[in-house]
Amino acid sequence: MCRNKNNNRISNVDGAKEITVIRVVSIFGEGTPDDPVHYVYQYFDKQGKLLATSS
Repeated sequence: MCRNKNNNRISNVDGAKEITVIRVVSIFGEGTPDDPVHYVYQYFDKQGKLLATSS
């Protein structure tokens, strides 16, 4: 098992690749305490397939 300098476990990476994605940033929420304004990030490939969403 591999560990970093802080003795945290590190998983073995099988590979990495640089790819081009399109990031769309949207603003959601009404700006109220029950529905605060926040950003939602969506990532698409060049063909328009949604790859991931994060907020």
